[in-house]
Amino acid sequence: MRANGVALSVGAAMAGAALLLCGLALGEPRPDKFAIPGTDFQIPLGPSAASSAPPSPALVDAIGKWIAATIDLRPVSERPAFRFAPRAMLADLRYGRILAGAKAGAMTGYDPTRPAPDIVAFYDRSTKTIYLADDWSGNPVHLSVLVHEMVHHFQNVAGLRYPCPEAREHLAYLAQNKWLALFGSGLEAAFGLDRLTMLVKTNCIN
Repeated sequence: MRANGVALSVGAAMAGAALLLCGLALGEPRPDKFAIPGTDFQIPLGPSAASSAPPSPALVDAIGKWIAATIDLRPVSERPAFRFAPRAMLADLRYGRILAGAKAGAMTGYDPTRPAPDIVAFYDRSTKTIYLADDWSGNPVHLSVLVHEMVHHFQNVAGLRYPCPEAREHLAYLAQNKWLALFGSGLEAAFGLDRLTMLVKTNCIN
């Protein structure tokens, strides 16, 4: 059974990519802040970027403004809710093994002993909630995950329809790749997602 939402899964390159994006080549000066293009919001870089707090409303609004200016999506005023969860729980949400409790905030059927796969985020369309892995922080790589899920929130609030779940992913990965390009990287360098993989992930196969 497919869950009422969309998930982002990645390879093991995430930790190394964080180091790649948070600094320049050895010996070069490293800025401590980065202004999101088209906004006045600045995100911290380097060690100061690490944060276990949920994305702030100001950050969410700035990323939303950047998304609307970067890809073919109209901005939405409604912000998503946020929750942190273990990766195993994100996988259970993704594959419909558990249900997100919108009112009680509870999870039904979660097995904490299940191995944690490489799923780092999940957007639940019914509750308009972005679930982030509990090791999420505010560095540029992790923020690209937020960008990806924010696109799904835009699609959901706008009531956009797609012929298959993979088609819904096209704009999300496009925005994520453009975000990573701001830091001199991309989906392949940061997450090991090559062109062939992206063709499968973003096109209706059946």
